[in-house]
Order: sequence, then C-alpha cells, then structure tokens
Amino acid sequence: YLLEKGLSYDIADTVLPTALTSPYLAYQVAQALTTWKKDQPSFKLLVETAVRVKRLAATSDTTHPVQPQLFQEDAEKTAWTALQTYLQQPQLQHLAPLNAALSVYFEEILVMAKEDPLRSNRLAFLKQAHQAYATWGDFEKVVL
Repeated sequence: YLLEKGLSYDIADTVLPTALTSPYLAYQVAQALTTWKKDQPSFKLLVETAVRVKRLAATSDTTHPVQPQLFQEDAEKTAWTALQTYLQQPQLQHLAPLNAALSVYFEEILVMAKEDPLRSNRLAFLKQAHQAYATWGDFEKVVL
C-alpha cells in the first residue's frame, strides 16, 4: 500500500511495524519522514542517532527505571531533559532537539562506564530514548 502511494521502499520498511496496527498512521508517518528526508539536513542526524540509541539499548538487560539523580555530567542532564520534553509532546518534529542533545551526549558520555550503577542508569535512559524513536519506526531500515 505504501509503495503504491509513491513512498520509497526504505521509508515503507521503516514504518512497517506501525502499518500492522494502524495503516493510516503509518502512511502519515511515512509522508512526514519522506518530507524530512528530502528537505532537512537534520534527517541524517535523526537516523544516525536513532540507530545508535537502538543498538546501545539492545545491549542492556536492565529493567530498573532511570534514576536522574545519578546523572553526573551536564550532557546527561540535558539529554534527559530533552527526552522528557519530547515525551510531553511526542510529535515527530519534536525529535530534532532530542537528536541534538543526544549528539552531544554521545560525544561527551561513556555509556559503558565501569561503575555498574552508572552504566545501568545510562542504558536505562537509552532504552527509554529508543522507545521514543521506535514509536515512529525502525530507523535502521532507512537508506541515507
């Protein structure tokens, strides 16, 4: 259906999980992603960030909630705040500030810290961030 509507195969694959539950929503998301991909240089950052978050989150078996009081660095606190802001208004275009915060986060933060509580908390944060991205699709399917 999405291909018949003129959407690219990679964007269709990206939103496929959504299409299984809500075809119309998948079509809307696919259109928005297509527009962003064509018109915004930040699309590459969106995809790269979403994929990196997904891969790191997959390495975690932690089930505990994020403990913001364990964040030590400004980049952690900023990324956490950006995620919380996004969660208050979970719209696709609101991922851009989260992408920017996570870009700095990955430059400044060693996710796999030696201290177990710190590492577990960072991975729990990334699992929550991954859930935000996964709402829109599987960005590993996007061809840049």
